[in-house]
Amino acid sequence: MNLKRTGTVAREVLAAALLLASAALLAMRYRALPLRMHTPINGAGDAHGMGSRDHLWLLLMMAGWCFVLMSAVNFLPVEAVNLPEGTSLKTKRKTLAVCKQIVGWLKVVLMAGLLVWIWRLVR
Repeated sequence: MNLKRTGTVAREVLAAALLLASAALLAMRYRALPLRMHTPINGAGDAHGMGSRDHLWLLLMMAGWCFVLMSAVNFLPVEAVNLPEGTSLKTKRKTLAVCKQIVGWLKVVLMAGLLVWIWRLVR
């Protein structure tokens, strides 16, 4: 079993599970939310304005779009790596592999942040 591939699949599944958990949490609590609610909430938990609860679905759709775009990085060819002339193919492959890992973990962090944000808004 290829450990690198298994880690990549686990990271993708984790990011997808976090996105689905956000959608499920919002769907379960949506009817209990007021029509107008305080948004956005800063790190201290203070609200800066008012908005419709429907905007939470828009937030979820934008996160889904980010998920799709970040997942597309896994299908980039080596030629997509923009490095100086004369860079070896081996270096380009290593660079692309590192970029895929960085974007993959960034996707997990983004989806976890979305889940925390939605949880704080709907609790």
